Amino acid sequence: MRRLICVAALFGTLAGAAPASAQTKQQIAWCNGKDGATPQQMYESCDRMIKSGKYKGAQVAPAYINRGRASYDMGNKDRALADYERGLKLQPKDLAGILNRSNIYSERGELDKAEADLNRAIAINPKFTLAYYNRGTLFHNKKDHKRAIEDFNAVIKNAPKFGPAYNNRAVAYSALKQYDKAIADSTMAISLLPANATNVDRAVLYGTRAVSYAKKLDYARAIPDISEAVRLNPESRVYLTGRQAMYDISGQSALAIPDLDELIRRDPNDSSSFATRCLVRTRMGEPEAGLADCARALELDPRKAQTFANRGYTYARLKQYDKAIADYNTALEEKGYVDGNPATEDDIAEYLYQRGVVKIRAGDALGGAKDIAAAKAGNPDMVEFYARYGI
Repeated sequence: MRRLICVAALFGTLAGAAPASAQTKQQIAWCNGKDGATPQQMYESCDRMIKSGKYKGAQVAPAYINRGRASYDMGNKDRALADYERGLKLQPKDLAGILNRSNIYSERGELDKAEADLNRAIAINPKFTLAYYNRGTLFHNKKDHKRAIEDFNAVIKNAPKFGPAYNNRAVAYSALKQYDKAIADSTMAISLLPANATNVDRAVLYGTRAVSYAKKLDYARAIPDISEAVRLNPESRVYLTGRQAMYDISGQSALAIPDLDELIRRDPNDSSSFATRCLVRTRMGEPEAGLADCARALELDPRKAQTFANRGYTYARLKQYDKAIADYNTALEEKGYVDGNPATEDDIAEYLYQRGVVKIRAGDALGGAKDIAAAKAGNPDMVEFYARYGI
């Protein structure tokens, strides 16, 4: 899902004032983020406007808000928030200030404050499309996907060619397991990409659609999409990681190895890639090589739950059930799981399900059934998904 959108306020000259000099006109343009202004130029120009003493009250509010926007773009969010507060104190209905302040609240995890600002912006201007877009993104982050879709619907109604809204609605539909709708939205978002869109932006959309196809178990379409994302943004680890997973779960584990090798080549200290290669090599019938990868992963990160689970899987394939159960126990302990509780996270459901199967094969039918029941209680879909791997 794309990041929240910021906007600039409009700072103008004083009504009735003498004609502005060329220098002042340039400062105003840069303060407004125009004429190709860099964040530093935007900040300095707004700063001069504020300190000139020519602008009072609500007239100077946009300069504070735009100086805040420049600070945000330069990575100083505390300074940005302070300027948004100053601007909104002078002009409480400035939509740019409200929208931008809500973004900082959202990034800080203060989601209720962020939502309150967006509600306020929409109350001031019920057709403020960007406020609906950001609120939809916020609802998605709060896992309220239905309300997110309602807001993206409002964006699309007002701006039917605004591609990011389709992409974000696709992500929300996918979270609700409405994969056909998600795929249709991703396809629309791709078709609406402007000719000058960057390859990075293009990759995001293909990656989003790939995930929906994969969740639908349509790997024949998912893999070409994720491969296109890799081609468009070859430096991204996310797409390589996604492609190797799709190769693996679709029964093409051998094709996952080159992507994992490349991830490890780029970062030899990446414990996750070693742990994943451990799992993939085991599924390819190379459990001893898998154990070596898991050992390296644990050297790099001795407490990573997923590595213990992957090694447990490998021991299970070797029919070393006691070692397998011990590793699943450690994985669950690392996640803070208490036996007998339902799974609260997807990976806990995975570990419980696999431990349950191993217990049954080790002769503990009752203990295995309890684990599998707890996994199903937490996430029945995850059980079905991981059952495809087999133990």
